[in-house]
Amino acid sequence: MEAHVIAQSVSKNLIGNVLMNGGVIIFAAASLNNTLLTPLTGSTARVVTNLAVAMFLWYLNRRRRSVQSSISLWGRNRPYLWIWGCLGTVTIVCFFQAASASGVGVANFMLAASGSLLALVSPFALGQRLNKTSAILAIVCLGGAAMLAGGLSGILQNTGPLWGIGSCVAAALAYYIVGQKLKDESVVCLMFYWSLVNCMVHLGLNLSHPITWPNELSTWRSIILSGLLASFGQYWVNSSFQDGDPSILGVVSYLSCVVALVFDAMILSHSFTHTQYLGAAILSIAGGLATYLNARKMEHFG
Repeated sequence: MEAHVIAQSVSKNLIGNVLMNGGVIIFAAASLNNTLLTPLTGSTARVVTNLAVAMFLWYLNRRRRSVQSSISLWGRNRPYLWIWGCLGTVTIVCFFQAASASGVGVANFMLAASGSLLALVSPFALGQRLNKTSAILAIVCLGGAAMLAGGLSGILQNTGPLWGIGSCVAAALAYYIVGQKLKDESVVCLMFYWSLVNCMVHLGLNLSHPITWPNELSTWRSIILSGLLASFGQYWVNSSFQDGDPSILGVVSYLSCVVALVFDAMILSHSFTHTQYLGAAILSIAGGLATYLNARKMEHFG
């Protein structure tokens, strides 16, 4: 892969991760001063904005190309696209709950651990071989995630890590669906299904648990800005994996979790123990190394 292609994909991934983390942190900061901003408020605003952005990008694509060559919103492998949307719904709901209870940094790390979980279950669920090095690194990653969650007592005493585990499992399944069944679908198509299913589920959640939206203009600006940043960030991250080197991008993604944890401590004033910081370091190093080695192995055999 040429150097300029690698640099371009890394830039997209960095921009995307910064935008997504920035969006979540802006919402979390606004919720500190407004009790009306619940996790359901945040996830609802995010998915509605995401659907609007997906439709906007689709419209721009149709303007630039002929109708025949433009991106299809509905895609080709629709059953798996609907499954992808359902898994995305579980991921985002659990993520916002985890971020509210344990902080943005912890929620990001728990979500990133989905790759390690998928690696460990792949020999049983997918019939794939897992070498000793990858297995050890995956176990170390999950151990780091457990330390970050505060160990067994922390998981049992705080719902945040439990929600984080939920987002981790759902994301692992979603990544498998994309990697095995949806490789040829466009980023806009994936965003559309992710947003559409999320919006339908959130409509039901809002009917059963009505949200009281804030009246302050400044709060609404934070909500809209948060949704826009996260939505465009998702587009850039997804786009980076289409033409980039997964071994490098995987490391970048883990580093972005570190940045989120630091911002969480500095901006949102979340306090973390030395054990949690050590768990974050272990998860970052082992996760980044596992991602790098696995992608290099796939490149070698490919």
